[in-house]
Amino acid sequence: MDKPTGIKAVALSQADNRCNNVKLTHEGKTCTIAEWSRLTGKSNATLYKLVRSGWDADRTLTEPVHVEKRNVASERVRPFRGVTA
Repeated sequence: MDKPTGIKAVALSQADNRCNNVKLTHEGKTCTIAEWSRLTGKSNATLYKLVRSGWDADRTLTEPVHVEKRNVASERVRPFRGVTA
């Protein structure tokens, strides 16, 4: 992954230095959830939800997350085509 430059780099740096960031330590390296997201490819929301669900840092960052795909077509409301009174 290329390192961001210019204004984007400044914005990322400032966002990573906020006092209310959630930080995780894995294999001796401490980073914010946003930094781990960029490193692992998992979304910020996914990492945050896993931590809030009680997962430890190692499990959060290493275990694959299984996403169940919903069959949206079968969940659509279909018009009633029965006999009406």
